[in-house]
Amino acid sequence: MWGHSLGTVAAVETAKNNNNVLGLILQSPIKEIKSAAIDVYNFYCKRLYLDLLALFAKKHVQNMDFIQKFDNMEKIRHVKCPILILHSQFDKISPCENSMELAKQNPHAQLYISQLGNHWDVSWC
Repeated sequence: MWGHSLGTVAAVETAKNNNNVLGLILQSPIKEIKSAAIDVYNFYCKRLYLDLLALFAKKHVQNMDFIQKFDNMEKIRHVKCPILILHSQFDKISPCENSMELAKQNPHAQLYISQLGNHWDVSWC
């Protein structure tokens, strides 16, 4: 299984519930939907020089109650196959700290932080 960004949620869910998955690759994963919403909002606000709006949005999103959590942090603990987590240190949409935190949740996980690429570029993988 290979998942990228928001697609890592489906990949982790499938690997967690299917013993036929032999390996899981997560590229630029999210931790869960709330932090992903804040990360994306911060990216676009910084790009448009709207830092005050980013602060307001972060506080607003943190107080929201999402129906679906898309919680990779919890679900990755239950994945039994080998996991490779890939992230570019220059990813400005999904911070590489997401991958570092996810890798700590499962002893089968190996982490690779690239000195090349960005969120959308896959050539470094």
